Amino acid sequence: MKTMKFWRNILVMTAAMLSLASCSSDDDNDVYEATELGGTWQKVYDEGVADAGTV
Repeated sequence: MKTMKFWRNILVMTAAMLSLASCSSDDDNDVYEATELGGTWQKVYDEGVADAGTV
């Protein structure tokens, strides 16, 4: 019984460690604004794709 309790505690601690490690900062410092993008842009489609939608 003590062995099962030990492994259950190890499992709970591992799950807590993984869940806390996955909560990282979501600061998106590398996000670009559309106004910062310069150049000429062109839509490119794969062969055989018919575009009937909007942009």
